[in-house]
Parts: sequence; C-alpha cells; structure tokens
Amino acid sequence: MRALPVLAPSIDEAFREGQFTVHQCSGQYNVVRTDMALEKTYNRDAKMKLFAAITQKPATIDKYLRAHPILTAISEETKAMANLNTASARHHEDSTHYASMNAERVQQLKNVVERQMVNPFVCEAQDLLNISTGEKAPNTELIQAREIGREALKSAEGKGSEKIAAVKLTTFAMKMTKKAAPAAKAKKVYEAESQVLRSLYFTQNMTDAEKIEVFSHEWTNYPSSLFEPDHSLDQGFSMRKGNKADYLTAIRASVGNVWTETAALPSTAESAVLIVDAMAFIQRNQHMGSTTFSELQQKYLKQLTSSRPPNCNLIHFVGDRYDVPPSESLKYKERARREKSGKEKSKEYQPYDVLPVPEWKNFMQNPNNKANLLNFLGESWAHQNFSSSCTLILGGVFKDPGRTLFVSHGSEARDLPELSRRRHEEADTRMFAHMTYSQLTAAWT
Repeated sequence: MRALPVLAPSIDEAFREGQFTVHQCSGQYNVVRTDMALEKTYNRDAKMKLFAAITQKPATIDKYLRAHPILTAISEETKAMANLNTASARHHEDSTHYASMNAERVQQLKNVVERQMVNPFVCEAQDLLNISTGEKAPNTELIQAREIGREALKSAEGKGSEKIAAVKLTTFAMKMTKKAAPAAKAKKVYEAESQVLRSLYFTQNMTDAEKIEVFSHEWTNYPSSLFEPDHSLDQGFSMRKGNKADYLTAIRASVGNVWTETAALPSTAESAVLIVDAMAFIQRNQHMGSTTFSELQQKYLKQLTSSRPPNCNLIHFVGDRYDVPPSESLKYKERARREKSGKEKSKEYQPYDVLPVPEWKNFMQNPNNKANLLNFLGESWAHQNFSSSCTLILGGVFKDPGRTLFVSHGSEARDLPELSRRRHEEADTRMFAHMTYSQLTAAWT
C-alpha cells in the first residue's frame, strides 16, 4: 500500500478522491467500504476450516495471498452449485440486531464511567489520572511518551543500530523498595553484640558496688531512649522523633484515676464554638468502614456535627498545609522520614465521589493524599445542605492556602477574607486565629 503511488498511481489517486467503496449487487445507495466487502468475501472464506492453520513463514504466506482470490472464487462457485451462495447475505456487523447490541454496550460503558469512575470528559484535573481508582501518575513520562520515543529512535539512527533501545516509562505501577541485604543485617547485629562484649570485658574486675553503678546506665554510645542509629550522619545516630500518642499515654499514666475521658463535650449555658483539627479528626475516625469517598465524606460530616456539645451551632474545621516549600516547612524532614520508612512507596490518589477508598494505611502515608482528601471534603461540604442549627467554617483545607469558607443553611457558601491565613502550615496555629475570630464576632454580635 505504501508503494501504491508508484505501482498503481491511478488506484492511489482514486482512493485519495474517496473512491474506496464498492457495489456487491446492482442498485443505488448500497455501496459498502472495501473492508466490509472483504469481510463478506475473501476474509469470510479465509476464516473457514478449508484455509485454517496457515503457517507464519513469509514464503508460504506470499503463496497463500497470491492464490487467495482464485481459492475464494472456487469456494463461491462450489457453494453456488450446492445452493449455499450467501454473497447477498448481510455482514453480521451490518445487522439491526448487531447495531442494537452495540448501543446497549455503549450505554453500559457510559453507566460504568459515570457511576463508578472519574468521568474524563468533565474532569477538571490537569494531572494524569487513573479514572478507575483516582490514582495519579507519579510523573509526566506517559504524557511525553511520543517525544521520548522519538529521542530513542533518533539515538538508534545516530549510532547506526539495527535495534532501538527499549524505553521504560514509569507508569501508575510503583516499584517495591529494596530490602536490606542479609549481610547488612548481620553486620548490624555483630556490631551491637561486640559492643556489649567489650563492655562486659572491662567490668570483670569491678567490685559489686561498681558493677551495680555501671549496670544502672545504658551501655551504648548514646541514650537509646533519646537517640537511634542513623549511619547517614557523621556521628552515627540521630535524635528520636516524638510521638503524640506516646506522650498522651504517659500523661494518662501520671495522672492515674484523675483522668476522665467523656464520650461527649460538656454542655455550657452560653453559646459554644467547636474548633476541630481536621487531620486529627480524620486520623481518629479513619475510613469508618466506607467503600467510596462519597460515603466517607457523608460519615465524616455526620460524625462532626453529632459530636458538638449542646448550645453549639458553629464548627471550625481547620486543616494543615502540605504545599509549603521544603526550605520553609517545619515538618518536611519528618514527613519525608515517615514516607521513606514505609515498606512500599505510597501512591497518590485524587478522591472522587464514586471511587473506592484505597487501603487506608498506605493512602494516608502520602502527604499529597492528605491534602487531596482535605480539599475533597471542603469542596463536598461547601455544597451540602446543612441543618438550620449548624454552621461550618472551613479553613486550611482547600488547594488555595488562604481560602476560608463560611457554609450555612439556606445560603451559598461565602469566603471569609478575615481568616485568610496563607502562611500557616500547622493547624495548631491556624486554630488560634479561628478562636480569636470567634471571640471577636461574638463580641460584635
């Protein structure tokens, strides 16, 4: 076909003028495309058992293709002698039943996309998304596949190579991190044991009192309760990171029976305002058994509004920021450490109503997923029909770091420029701004 302009210029010219249809019988308005005609003639006979199992050798295929028209003619004449001529029969793809079946299949596909996936025709996201799971592509290599392929082709041509080097594009599939080699693990165990043995050797000549004194301290180069091994640093260790849960446990143990945890906030005679740390709320409630993100945001909202104390008609839902540059972030190193310590690099997802909630632990391991989830909750609740007794202020949860919304019953959500806090990374500090705002507005009213 590529040589058609040279071998058969008249046919090539006719094709370019649109003459690529044929009549199979007399009459008007009954032309079909050549590929449809071939399906009902040559190709139809070629799929019969008479011509099955043709070898893949080029020489044999060449002979078969040259003899194909003659064999087809013999086949048609044989069927005509037996009154089995079906030349005028319609192709299965040209039948009304087939068209109806195709319409049903198209509608089924449409329903699946609209009800169970991210509709790519109305999605405003600029990132490359998996419409079935909401997972984001880790980079832009898939979008740049054409340019990358051309570079590989150009490189092969420049080197005079007969083969093009395989191009491995990073797709949605994430690779597992490499596990530490057994030799490296054994080395760490040996170093720890040898250090203890050396210490024991020097204590053999001590008195009992001296041994009691020595054994009352940690036998390491640094207190294990405060530091942990880190071979990437010159000193070989780094300070352990704090854990709020451990701190809370220690407080409970120290106060003993004085500690009382209630299921609901205490009631007050005066009007109360509830200020909630968004990520602490999410981490505490987790997925709540939800199967889709739509179900999840509805359960979150119900849990949030039902947990407010009596005389409370205003809730502040305040989030952390995950878009602060690494050079300015207070928690960048800690977040990077947590993500690196995971067994598998967590994937990034874009939440949508109909998409299923991924495995929760891996989902929350990626800071980008936390930011995407907060933005999804904010956008969803901004269009919710709240009860007349509850008002919601959303801050620090949207993609716009300074955007704060006031959502109330019977009116559209409106911006609160008074609470635009772009430079607050932590919800802790932002919550003080919301607290001050509530006190001032209460005084004004």
